[in-house]
This record gives sequence, C-alpha cells and structure tokens, in this order.
Amino acid sequence: MSVIVPVYNVENYLEECLDSLVNQTLIDFEIICIDDGSTDRSLEILRQYESQYPNFRIFTQNNNGPSRARNVGLDNALGEYIYFMDSDDILSKFALKNLYTIAKAKSLDLIIFKLMNFNDETGEKFSTDYYDMKFLKETVGDSVFSHRDLDSNYIFKIAVSPPAKFYRREILDDLRFPEGYLFEDNPFFVESFFRCERVYFHDKYLYYRRIRNNSITTSTNRTYMDYIPISEMMIDIAKRYGVYEDYREGLYAKTIGNIFFRFTEVGEEVKDEFFHKIQDDFNSKKEEYDSDEVFQNSPERIRKIFYEGIDSQTYKEYELSINVLDLNTELEKQKVRYEQRIDNYRDKVDRLNGDISDKRKEIKSLKKEINTNKKEIKRLNNKIDSLTKSNESLRKVNDELMNSTSWKVTKPLRKAGRVVKK
Repeated sequence: MSVIVPVYNVENYLEECLDSLVNQTLIDFEIICIDDGSTDRSLEILRQYESQYPNFRIFTQNNNGPSRARNVGLDNALGEYIYFMDSDDILSKFALKNLYTIAKAKSLDLIIFKLMNFNDETGEKFSTDYYDMKFLKETVGDSVFSHRDLDSNYIFKIAVSPPAKFYRREILDDLRFPEGYLFEDNPFFVESFFRCERVYFHDKYLYYRRIRNNSITTSTNRTYMDYIPISEMMIDIAKRYGVYEDYREGLYAKTIGNIFFRFTEVGEEVKDEFFHKIQDDFNSKKEEYDSDEVFQNSPERIRKIFYEGIDSQTYKEYELSINVLDLNTELEKQKVRYEQRIDNYRDKVDRLNGDISDKRKEIKSLKKEINTNKKEIKRLNNKIDSLTKSNESLRKVNDELMNSTSWKVTKPLRKAGRVVKK
C-alpha cells in the first residue's frame, strides 16, 4: 500500500499528520511525501521522519500545487492500493488496516468513507452532510456497487475529496490529476469512479479534516474561476465513458449550480471577470441546452442560473436575480412549512374538539346515570321509611302483647310446656 502526502508550508501541523501515519496498526506500507517547494520547516521535518522510518520516501519539487505533487506520488507508488492524505489532517490509527482488510475481503476497486471536520482553533469536531453522504447508505447500504447502480444526481453528490477514498492502484493506472487548476479533485474522482466496477461505502469516520483560516480551500484570496474549465473536464469525461446521456441531469446540477456557487464566493474585485467567463461558457452551450429536453426539465434554479447568466447585463444584476429567486423559493418553503404547521394545529384542535365532544357525551351519560341513581336512592329511602314504620308498628304490637293480662296468666303454662317437651 502507498500513502501519498503532498506537503506545502505546514510546519505547525505536519508532525501530527505524520505521527498518525507511523502509528497505524497496519505495518507494511510506504509513505510517499512530496514537498511542494515549502519555504518553512516542512522539508526539514520530512527529512527527520525519513531518517527515522524506512518506509518514508521523500520527493521535492518547485511550488506546482497539490495536483502535481499527487501525480509525482502516483508515478512513484509501488503499493497494491493508493491512499491520499492532506498534510495538515489526522488519520485514525485503525484506518489503513480497516480499509485494507475490507478491500481484500471484498475484492474492491474503491472504498468511499466519511470524513469528520475539526476546528483548528477550538478542536471542536463537527460532521457535514457533504462528507457524511447519507444517501449512499440509504441507496446501496452494505452492498458492493458501481456508478450504474446510482441515480445521476447521487453520483455527483459524492464527496470528491481524495482523503475520503481508498483505491486499488490498477484503477488509477494512467489517470492523473489535472495540473494548474483549483478543484482538480472533481474530474479525477469522476473519471476514477466511472472506471470502478466494485465500490463499497464504509459508513465510518476514519479521517479528521482540519479547518483553518489560511488553508487553500478556505482562503479568501483565491479566485474560483477554475470551476468553469473543471466543469468542462467532467462533461468531457462523461462523454468519453459513454454515460453523458444517462447522467447529464446530474451533470447540469453539478456544473451549473457549482459555477454560480463559486461565483458568489469570490471577492468583488474579480466578480466582473468571472461573470464574463460565465457568459462565454453558457453562450457556447445555449443552442445545445435550448433543445435538450432533460435540461428544460431541470430544476428552475439551474435553468435560471444558466439563462440569467446569458441575459444579465452586469454581474450585480446576475447575482441579484438568482438571490431574488432563492429568496422567493425560501419564502415559498416557509409558507409551506407554516401551512403545514397550521394544518397540524387544526388537526390538534379537531382532535381536542372531538375529545371535548366525547367528554360532553360522557358527562351527559354520567348525569343521566346520576339521575337514575338519585331516583333509585329515593325509592330505597322511601322503602326504608316504610319498613321503619312497619317495624315500629310491630314493636308496638309486641309491647302491647307482652304487657297484656292474658300473656302474663299463660306464662306458667308456656313454661310447663317447654319442660314437658324436654
């Protein structure tokens, strides 16, 4: 196995990254580090690890970017499997053994797994939908799959980041990262994915991605206009692999949606230039997309981004038109949510009214039962009064009898009679 690590000016993080590699539970693998013209102590740190660990191989180059560095690593890798790691991040100590074991057991071309983010300043860990890829778990579960098993939109929602992938080296063969571009991992992943017949989604966090203010992907000084040619590369790849017709819906969402997203992220000083590049790109596709039924049935936002990019006079008008659409869409969503909440409240009121009606019926029944019981109690009281009067009358008769002269005269006779009976 070969782990490829591009390195550029990360002296504050590099040792933590490399320690997470040398402490892996897997033993037999090489670590290829490519110093991309660092001006800090990064290369010095790499040499220290190279002198201490025999599985380290260090290459150097002028500052040509991570694409060129990864390609140097691919050109020199000897392992059966390839793993890419960024030099300011941390790998779980069980990651490589876990991935290698799964790849061998299932004869896999590619394993995709989840990344956990952590804040460089606070250390706080947090997951994101992008790196969690829950749709893969829901779609393929624990099965081995290929791109043919996924819906077009799902293919282009998979996180493209190289550290979230574990490749069989033969799959990459002559495949290399496009050099001199930002977002170079997009076409690399798309093409590699189309090559794979046996893919597995490992639903685990094995990698910790550092979020820092001065990294390439969070730098406010970078322009994102590269996404236009990167989009062209992805479209060309889909056409070369004969899947463009099947996957163009997802490609439209991916390329057009992300071009506008990158446009919103750049500073004002480059927005006008970016806008005119967007216009040129969209105008070159207009005739094709006008007659494309799949594009015409794409979500409204994708079509709006495309046609407003062509028709708007300024970048401010363009951005405002999409922002208005997004605002209206959000208002509609809120309206639907409020209507649903109102419907829920109405259901609750109806249920409560139903409960009240049932309680009223129950109360009415109880009142009727109480009235019946009152009548019965009254009847019984009358009967008791009648029996009490009868009892008093009998007592009176008995008392009169006991005190009568005849009763007293016959008393000795009654006593004699009881003696005779004995």
